[in-house]
Amino acid sequence: ILYAADSNNSYLSHHRGLSILETDEWEAGGLLDRADILVDATGDYLSAVFWSGAPDGADGAGHQAMVDRVSLALLIVGVGILLWRWRQPGLVAVLLMVALIPSATIITTNGTFRQSLGMVPFLAVLAAAPLALWWDGAKGLSLPWRNASYAAIAMIVASVGYLNLNSYFNEFPDTPIARFVFGEPLTEASVYMHDLAGDPYVYFYSGRWSFDYETRRFLAADREGEDRSNEFGTFSLEPDRAGDVVYVFLDPYLDQADEVERLFPGGTRFDSGDDDGSVQFHAYFLPQAARFDERGGTPAPGAATPGPSATQVVRPTATTGPGAEQRDAVRQQDLEAIQEALAEYREENGSYPDTGGGVQSLCVFAELDAACVLRDFLGALPQDPLGNGPNDGYWYQSTGAEFTVYALRESAQLPECPEQPAHLARFASLLCVQGP
Repeated sequence: ILYAADSNNSYLSHHRGLSILETDEWEAGGLLDRADILVDATGDYLSAVFWSGAPDGADGAGHQAMVDRVSLALLIVGVGILLWRWRQPGLVAVLLMVALIPSATIITTNGTFRQSLGMVPFLAVLAAAPLALWWDGAKGLSLPWRNASYAAIAMIVASVGYLNLNSYFNEFPDTPIARFVFGEPLTEASVYMHDLAGDPYVYFYSGRWSFDYETRRFLAADREGEDRSNEFGTFSLEPDRAGDVVYVFLDPYLDQADEVERLFPGGTRFDSGDDDGSVQFHAYFLPQAARFDERGGTPAPGAATPGPSATQVVRPTATTGPGAEQRDAVRQQDLEAIQEALAEYREENGSYPDTGGGVQSLCVFAELDAACVLRDFLGALPQDPLGNGPNDGYWYQSTGAEFTVYALRESAQLPECPEQPAHLARFASLLCVQGP
């Protein structure tokens, strides 16, 4: 307890960064202001849980409300029944649990469904209460009315089952939150690798998954390959194995497909995308015949010259294109604003948002990126002038005691960052600010 309470250990920094009780509005407000904040937060929670939904990027929940409309009507009646029978302790306990469990979510700035999961069995009791009361009352009715009541209750239960099963198995799989949480790009890439003819060796590039991730191991169990991303392996585009090879590029390495096709012509390109136009993965199948002359083992005419060695990193050439200096000036101003926000955050919490020393996007993934807490200090976080956040945005790295914020550098107008983490090795150069 003493360790957790000591702000120097940063144990509660994540909690403090997400609690509305730690926000400037709460600290500066009076009693009525704080009551208004809690009322608004409660209203947002009730709307998300019981009516509109609120997507949760960690577990995929929230594409719709926690309960369907039929269950919602039953819940409302059930609350009335339990309040009517408030002298029975067991029923009062159900109401108390439904009221108390959401409190942790309500005081969280980005409250999520999974924090209220423990409420589900108590919601089921509330929804069942009017049906149970109806069932008991029907026992004293004449036979036709009794059977009609039993049939109506069965139809209501069946409708609840249909609404939930249809939502999960028919509607949910096509939602953006499902595609992100359940890794649709990796799934589609794994199916592609499984369906490849012959026995090509896979060069796998992904910033989120390794080649040995369970999805690939299950869907393409017999396919051999290796990680070529900076996050999980050693970056290289060189086809250094005999036989056919296939390059598979997932975000943030999608642009490398154009580069490998330029370096090693003669292969077959495959592009996979969603119905909404977003790219899932690029693949490039390169047969051995396209790299070597089968008669003498020498490079085939028109084939690419030898690629970079396994220790080299392919980087674009830093050139000053139209508007590059202006974009770099904007980036520098953004980095300085982020630096000031980090200083304010540290002053309030005793440490910087901690990424464990790893490099994260500034706040592309709201449930994963530590720097998302800076929204309380900056409002909307700045975006890179190129507008392609996951690929060309801002990145944050911190141990809690020190930090670095990185941005793409397009021109020679501003000093180059002296450090370049492997995660960002695909860029020719970077801008950065560091602290403390």
